Amino acid sequence: MTKMLKSDEEQILKVFDNLQEDIDKSAAKWAEKRFKPISPSISLTQGLSRLTKDDLNVIRTNLEIKGVSSLKKDELVEVLAKGIVEQAPYYFDRLEERRYAFTSSLVNSNGVVSLEEKEFNPYLFSDFVDLGFIYTGSINGAKSLVMPAELQQAFKAIDTPAYRSIVARNTEWCKLTQGLLYYYGALTPEDFAKLIKKYIGEQDSSDMASIVLMYSDLYDYYVEDGIFRYISVSDEGHIWDEQKLRPTLDYYPFTKEQLLQAGEVDFVDRTPAHQAFAAFLSTHFDMSPEEAGEVADECVSSIQAGFSMQDVIDELGLIIEFEKRIMERFMGALIPLMNQTRKWHLKGYSPDEFAASNGVGPLASPPVRKAAPSNVVNFPTGNKVGRNEPCPCGSGKKYKKCCGG
Repeated sequence: MTKMLKSDEEQILKVFDNLQEDIDKSAAKWAEKRFKPISPSISLTQGLSRLTKDDLNVIRTNLEIKGVSSLKKDELVEVLAKGIVEQAPYYFDRLEERRYAFTSSLVNSNGVVSLEEKEFNPYLFSDFVDLGFIYTGSINGAKSLVMPAELQQAFKAIDTPAYRSIVARNTEWCKLTQGLLYYYGALTPEDFAKLIKKYIGEQDSSDMASIVLMYSDLYDYYVEDGIFRYISVSDEGHIWDEQKLRPTLDYYPFTKEQLLQAGEVDFVDRTPAHQAFAAFLSTHFDMSPEEAGEVADECVSSIQAGFSMQDVIDELGLIIEFEKRIMERFMGALIPLMNQTRKWHLKGYSPDEFAASNGVGPLASPPVRKAAPSNVVNFPTGNKVGRNEPCPCGSGKKYKKCCGG
């Protein structure tokens, strides 16, 4: 039996080795195709001629050029070159600030940038590769991107202060979208349209939906089946189920500045309670202020999504060792964090804000699982908490109706 198991193990490892070898070969073949030597000053037709017929068909489809699928490669190259120049202003008008900064830098570098001298987010240029605006290749052995002279000239022709205001508008739309979803979690198309209208006023927003969709890979949100979601939301159903329990509660009225701030990538709402909690972790546990801040950020994300206090404590227990002597102070730092963190199921309100506006006590987060009674500990005292006893979080509810639900 042992020999059979060992033989099976060796066979499995061999399969994985072969699979990895195939993956490496495929990657090398792709790199060889994508990064074959290229001139730093190619024309548009030269760039297109480097591509396969399948690559050209991808560009044709993306540019929505019809009736040319039967053309020979040389003929298709000429049609596409003309179409790319004609459509360039339309696509340049759809840049947001990071894509604009990348494109401007590329043009100012005579259309050439090395991928080895500086690491770029591939989403900054992948769309332009698929449109035939940018070409990949190797210059003096270095993987590079090249923009043909015709596209450089087209960009320079529209790069005016008025044009940059369009880029700023596109960026604002994306940041407002992310800000709304950071605080609300998920929105239907109807709610999204109603909320965003409050912040953009009467400006022409006919292109907004497509631009917001276009840049989701550069931001912390995504749109699927028409539903707008923050990046960490996989199932919006539980958020909306909780919101239905308070049918008269409207979305928290954030200012435009608050949403734009939350629209920055990797934003975390670092409230005074967050700062105090991070300081507590750094002081009482073996972690730097930076590490403590990251742990506090993760706690905020969990609380925001509706994790119960017990869930947050369980998560923390995976990385820090609790001691009874500091539990009272620990809970004194955690409870304000729970109550000051804005929650999706409260439509952007924190429990403290909701309590103040409705004249009720602080709310506990809805639980995401049932905690085992044998593992429940009242941290300030070190005693187990009965399910019918007051919850140690201070909500005034029975434990089974609060953190132990």
